[in-house]
Amino acid sequence: MQKIIRAKGLVDVEQGRLIPDPCLVIEGDKIAALGDHKAMPSLELGAEIFDFGDQYILPGLINSHAHPFMNSDGRPIMAFMQEDYEVWVLAAAKNVRTELMSGVTTIRDCGSPKGVMFGLRKAIEMGFTDGPRLFLSGQPLTMTGGHCDYFAHEVDGPQGMIEAVRLRCKEGADFIKIMATGGGTPGTYPCYASYAVEEIAAAVETAHRIEKRVGAHCRGTLGIRNAIEGGIDQIEHACFEQPDGSLKFDRRLADQMAEKNIYVTPTIQLYRDLLSAYTRKKEEGTLYYTVNRDRTDPNLVVVIEKYKDDAAFQAHSTTPYLAELFGKAQPLIEGDMELSMMDEIGSI
Repeated sequence: MQKIIRAKGLVDVEQGRLIPDPCLVIEGDKIAALGDHKAMPSLELGAEIFDFGDQYILPGLINSHAHPFMNSDGRPIMAFMQEDYEVWVLAAAKNVRTELMSGVTTIRDCGSPKGVMFGLRKAIEMGFTDGPRLFLSGQPLTMTGGHCDYFAHEVDGPQGMIEAVRLRCKEGADFIKIMATGGGTPGTYPCYASYAVEEIAAAVETAHRIEKRVGAHCRGTLGIRNAIEGGIDQIEHACFEQPDGSLKFDRRLADQMAEKNIYVTPTIQLYRDLLSAYTRKKEEGTLYYTVNRDRTDPNLVVVIEKYKDDAAFQAHSTTPYLAELFGKAQPLIEGDMELSMMDEIGSI
């Protein structure tokens, strides 16, 4: 039986137009036809009709940077990592289904514990649970003691990178993810490069040999530079953090990214979520502070000193939005205090 979807409008991204008063015909699990309902051919008698009134029909959305196995219950990620493997799988299943129900039909998973997302993808394909298309990296590659070492594959040296990439491909990875700088993981250094150019190049060359792309977590400018020189295909975050903890947009590196067709995922929702976490915890009286007068400490997000200068934000590719967010966040921070992003929202 046909299913007919009606609405006020339909966003046609291929033609770059909005179709008013559309009719979308579904047969089985496929879209059979779409267009202005007046121009549609006669429909089957008894077709099931869904009329959404003044709402609009959109194509499926894509989440280009996600870690679905992670918890969304407010606990720090390190506490969640103490749970059993089966809990991670069930959390991932819940999270991808939630995304599907919100309109996300494709998720690019940028790192998960060994086997979690590959098993879930197979379960979705077998019809055991509902979920979107999953584009997977499997375990990310990180230096010994590097970012996300609690679930990543710790690997060092060009030969180690080659072997790790081959293992990810054996497991079924669609792309390779490497941690080119530190991040929110305690004991790591977001402002510094984790891998030498030669190590990154070894991973890239091995992946490219079988037409797999390589993405790199890069918060610091030094890591971004090494990733570009190593031939990386995609950069995650691209915060342009300096060794002193400040943010300074590097136009030369940005031009190189454009010239080399390197894609960037800015993940600006992390800053939105950070503000939301500040506000909620401030209202609840549960905002956790740590005093840290050493501005080089890599484990803390220094809100007062790093982010109060709007001029620095204006130099960043997405910073008008970020500057506004942190401008709103500053009144929530009392005195000379700093807040751990890792502890507050589990950001990586």
